[in-house]
Amino acid sequence: MNALTPAPTNAPAVKTFGVNLLSDFYAFLDVSPKTLSTYQRAMRQVFRYFTENGITQPAHQDIVDFKKSLEARHLKAATIALYLAACRRFFDWTEQAGIFPNVARGIKAPRQERGHKRDFLGATQLKGIMSGMSRETLQGKRDYAVFSLMASCGLRTIEISRANIEDLRTLGGEMVLYVQGKGRKDRTEFVKITAPLLEAINDYLTLRGNA
Repeated sequence: MNALTPAPTNAPAVKTFGVNLLSDFYAFLDVSPKTLSTYQRAMRQVFRYFTENGITQPAHQDIVDFKKSLEARHLKAATIALYLAACRRFFDWTEQAGIFPNVARGIKAPRQERGHKRDFLGATQLKGIMSGMSRETLQGKRDYAVFSLMASCGLRTIEISRANIEDLRTLGGEMVLYVQGKGRKDRTEFVKITAPLLEAINDYLTLRGNA
């Protein structure tokens, strides 16, 4: 019986788990390369645990023990949650494909601390920060332009880092910046660039030149 042959009633479909089964799982996933890499990293942890503990036919308790082993390593709750999510998705797939029962069903991720809350900067705080920035040096002009973009348009750090000069365009008589958001492949959204913000950007670009 090979790894893709459905199991008889009340019997697991595979005797051991191996690379071939993981390859089939990865081929099944319809995700971006970055997400696929995350799944692969997580499943390496799962299979390493199986190998180190001689587990060839995992049961529900084995997944519980895997979770406990992650907690014993003092990994972050978010990391443990990621590994368990991948594990659950894998066994959900094996069950749907008739390969192996979903022994990870019901395994919960550890509770993540939510004590830290991010607050918006107030107008006075923004004014204080920006007034304290030097605009005499290249770095100062760059920092001022970047902070102005984030403050005026609400852009994330990743959206700022992905922005190029050619993303600045005129649309309907107004200057806009097309942005590539988190998890996006294309620049389909844009933000309006105000006159003071455009001045700050041009001030930096003029001094930077082609450097």
